[in-house]
Amino acid sequence: MDTLRCRGIGNSFSSIDSLQAVPLLYWAAAKTGDSSYAGIAAHHTTRVLGIHMRPDGSIVQSSELSLATGKVRHFTH
Repeated sequence: MDTLRCRGIGNSFSSIDSLQAVPLLYWAAAKTGDSSYAGIAAHHTTRVLGIHMRPDGSIVQSSELSLATGKVRHFTH
């Protein structure tokens, strides 16, 4: 794996794959009784879908936020 490339991703990139964490957050809410985990899961899901869903309802794999313009660029690896 190219570790230099991985380090260069930064906080302006996002992937639909990050939704894989959502079931674990709901599990943590049920296991601990702390509903804040479920709230985080719901907020994360809404945010990721808002970034990665195209106007026609299809999903794009990855996105990059331009820190200069605030525009989102969608792409697939």
